[in-house]
Amino acid sequence: MAPFSISLATVSKATYVAEKKHYHPKHQKVYVTLDGEGVLSVADQDIVMRPEEMIQVEPNEVHFVRSVTSDSLSFIVVLGAKENDKVVVD
Repeated sequence: MAPFSISLATVSKATYVAEKKHYHPKHQKVYVTLDGEGVLSVADQDIVMRPEEMIQVEPNEVHFVRSVTSDSLSFIVVLGAKENDKVVVD
């Protein structure tokens, strides 16, 4: 078994609500954009998510998908562990 988890997300601009700010104390997270565009906030810096680009988030970096800027956004998320160690920030 691989020591990570993979998920696929597809969201539309019309219905997307920004996820809560959070971090992972032990594990890296990688976002790979497949289609569309959005904005990922990492450590208070906004990064445009574009097709075929990868964004790496280090442990303890507060992050969240802030918005979808095209009609829809599809991306893969790889978390460097099987268990989710997500900590939500108020």
